[in-house]
Parts: sequence; C-alpha cells; structure tokens
Amino acid sequence: MGSSGLFAESRSALLASWQSIYKQHRFLDAYQASAAYWNNATAIDDLSAEELIFAARLAFRLGGGWRYSHLYRQSRRSAVPQGALQEVPPLSMYQLRRYTATPSTR
Repeated sequence: MGSSGLFAESRSALLASWQSIYKQHRFLDAYQASAAYWNNATAIDDLSAEELIFAARLAFRLGGGWRYSHLYRQSRRSAVPQGALQEVPPLSMYQLRRYTATPSTR
C-alpha cells in the first residue's frame, strides 16, 4: 500500500481507525489492521508526526525494541520546524517509558 500513494484524508481516516483499536488495548489487532501500511514502500520521511508516534507506540506495545525509540526520534524531527530542534530538550527514558506505558486519550 505505501503511504505516499494515499491522500492525506485517507491517511487520517486510517490512522483514526487504528488509534480507535489501539485505545481499546487491542494492540495486535491494531497492528494487523495497519500491517499493509508498514512495508518497504512506506518511506519513513513521508510519514506525519502523528503516524510516526502511532507506529512507535505500537512497536513498543508489541516488543519492537529499538524501533520505537527510532520512530519517536523521527517523529520529533518531523514535528519540530527546522532549526528549532536544538531548543527542544530530549525526552528522558523515564518520560518515554511513562508516555508509552499509558494508553493515550489524545
């Protein structure tokens, strides 16, 4: 499927449906619903910060090890305007674990 071939509205709708599944603590179901999205045709630089955060949280829940921290770092890069990244303090591991350990109501 790849993200580059989808319109922003379609991507937003897909993300919303996957987040709904995730918020019900159905992490494996959320991955299965989104599995076609996470393939070699999906360039990480084409993903929005929201998509990257969802991917990172899902990777954390499914035991993605280093993948979730890489995805979080990438989401910070895409969410923060160029040149402003130095002004944003990095998350501590405690903050990152706390953020990923609690299902989001956002």
